[in-house]
Amino acid sequence: MSQAVQHIIHAYQSGKTRLIDMLWDIQLQFGHISDDAVNTLAHGLAMSANDARETLSFYHFFRSRPGGKYTIYLSNTLIAKMNGYHEVKAALEKETACPFGQVDKMGRFGLFETACIGLSDQEPAMMIDQVVFTRLTAAKVKQIIDQLKQGKTAEETANPKAVAKNTSAYIDALIETHIRQKGPVFFNREEIILYC
Repeated sequence: MSQAVQHIIHAYQSGKTRLIDMLWDIQLQFGHISDDAVNTLAHGLAMSANDARETLSFYHFFRSRPGGKYTIYLSNTLIAKMNGYHEVKAALEKETACPFGQVDKMGRFGLFETACIGLSDQEPAMMIDQVVFTRLTAAKVKQIIDQLKQGKTAEETANPKAVAKNTSAYIDALIETHIRQKGPVFFNREEIILYC
């Protein structure tokens, strides 16, 4: 792991201002950010390990322990609770055989709550490995989890037609909206993450 973290530090030219990017890269590569990774990162950036840990603990989507092969965040906003959140939460626990705040015994599913994923108009909504699923029902949850159990990725499950991610068609495939524009609209990956 140490060598991989050193490679990430080098990729960002040891720039402390890129700490969040480095933490994301570590988590994407290893599934979580261990104490060893934090110590190696801090040493490589000539900063204290506590400073790196503060950043890690401040951002909700960073994990210091494994979150499961499929890390699921269910948005628990008031809007979600008015639109079937409790049924969706119960369905997730039933279909994954895992209580919220934990990872199942096989290490496949981790269930967590979050205050927001930026999709209040699409609630109940969840994010699995940075892929959003909206307008959830207990039946939709069963279909999604069944596909994951069959070995499909979250991306394949949400986007079975493999619509290009930088188009409005991708957004339309993931969310329900009544807004329509003439002609194609293109987005870059960061805009999709920020606005979805």
